[in-house]
Amino acid sequence: MNFDDFFAGMDKYDSLKKGDLANIPDEELREAVLQWIWSKFDEDWLDEVEVVDSLPKPCQYVYACCTVVDEVYNGGFNQLFFNSAGFFAELAAEGFEEMGNPRLAEIVNKAIEVYENNIDLLEQYDDGTIEGFSASYEEHLFDDLDDEFYDETVDFEDMLIEYIRANEEYFGD
Repeated sequence: MNFDDFFAGMDKYDSLKKGDLANIPDEELREAVLQWIWSKFDEDWLDEVEVVDSLPKPCQYVYACCTVVDEVYNGGFNQLFFNSAGFFAELAAEGFEEMGNPRLAEIVNKAIEVYENNIDLLEQYDDGTIEGFSASYEEHLFDDLDDEFYDETVDFEDMLIEYIRANEEYFGD
């Protein structure tokens, strides 16, 4: 499969309009909302934070929560805070609370606290290499929080769909 084939159809929801979500099945809802948001970013995504900040709060919460869930599932809180996606952790905690899962918000807030208390330690590993990033896991700062997060996000997709459906008027141009 070539690069163009891989991205074919990825712009299906770029031009999402208000009211369109009612016609999108639940199993495509997350993808539709995220594609619509991603389509607003510059090609290099340097305006990601600015664009997300300009969206209505329900859109911000969905974006931040999905970003945090995806990062943590991919590499734990260690990866979340090592990458620029850590910027969305606080907003995600608010979003999880708003979506009705205060326990998930609490876990993210604890992870933020661990990160803030260990910034100097983690910065020692931030040398721009994969080896430095990999070595940072040896500190085991987030292991317990990762496990708690995984356990608490079992129903995340259902919670997300319910939240988007309850706030459909905010999604789309």
